[in-house]
Amino acid sequence: MVNLVLKRLVGTGYIQIHNLERRKMRYFLTPAGIAAKYRRAQEYLSRTLRVYGTYRQGLNKIIEEQMHKGRSKFVIHGEGDIVDLVKLVLGERNGAVTYRICPPSAALEHESDEVPLVCYLPDKAPIIGISVLETILTYPDLRVTPKPGTPPTSVGEARQLAGGPPPKKTEAV
Repeated sequence: MVNLVLKRLVGTGYIQIHNLERRKMRYFLTPAGIAAKYRRAQEYLSRTLRVYGTYRQGLNKIIEEQMHKGRSKFVIHGEGDIVDLVKLVLGERNGAVTYRICPPSAALEHESDEVPLVCYLPDKAPIIGISVLETILTYPDLRVTPKPGTPPTSVGEARQLAGGPPPKKTEAV
C-alpha cells in the first residue's frame, strides 16, 4: 500500500525518490509538492476561518434571541473548542450576560433563570436547553458554502449533501 502511494506521488511530481543503498531511499518534496502542500494548508485555514465565522454568527444569534426574551444568565455544558467560542461570544457582551461552565462529566443542573447551552451533539436522548451545534447548523442563513470540489465544512452541510434529514432544532426550557 505504501509503495502504491509513493508511486502515485512520484507520478504526480510531488516527490522524487533517490536510492542511497539497496534498501534505503531518500524522498524529496519537489516544488510541485511544496505548492500542493501549501495550497492544502491554505484551503484548510480558509475553511476553518469560514466555519469559525459561521459558528460565531450563530452563537451571537442564539444569545440575541435569549436576551430579547429577557434572559441573561447562561450555563455552558460541555468542553473543547465550541465551549471556548461560546465563552468568547458571551464575554463580548460587556457584562450584559453572566455564565458559568458545567463540565460534560457532571449532570447538567441549572437554575430556573439560567439558559443551558449544550456544546456537544447529543445522543438520542433529548437534551435540556439549547443544543448549540444543532441550532447553529439549522439556521438557514448561516450556511458555510464550500468551494467546488472541497468537502463540506459542517455536519449540517454533510447531512444536506448526503440527502439526509436536517438536524432537529431544540428550544430552551
